[in-house]
Amino acid sequence: MKANYRDRLTATPKGVSDNGWKERHRDAVQCPRPGYERALVEMLSGWLRYADAVQSRWESGIGKDGVLGSEWVAISSGLRGLLNGDLGRLDGGTIDALLVNALQEEGFDPNNIS
Repeated sequence: MKANYRDRLTATPKGVSDNGWKERHRDAVQCPRPGYERALVEMLSGWLRYADAVQSRWESGIGKDGVLGSEWVAISSGLRGLLNGDLGRLDGGTIDALLVNALQEEGFDPNNIS
């Protein structure tokens, strides 16, 4: 069984945190402020949980589902687009890496989605 995608959202970001960005990002994920932070964390969490639910139910990743997989990818495209907006304390690069990694693990090319 694949790793739990939802747990990745709360994992400590990689990289040097010389100005405190990792701590701000972690705090925003663990206790998002009302508004953009909370909305984005909840959307990301739902997207990740859905992949986990498919894996748990069918013992096969969402990337193997010819119907649901394409819809899951479409949601990721919207989520990536929202990273161009206000993120509060969230780190856009960390979130983008999370999205890209999940897509790749499910067999999708994150550079070839719309």
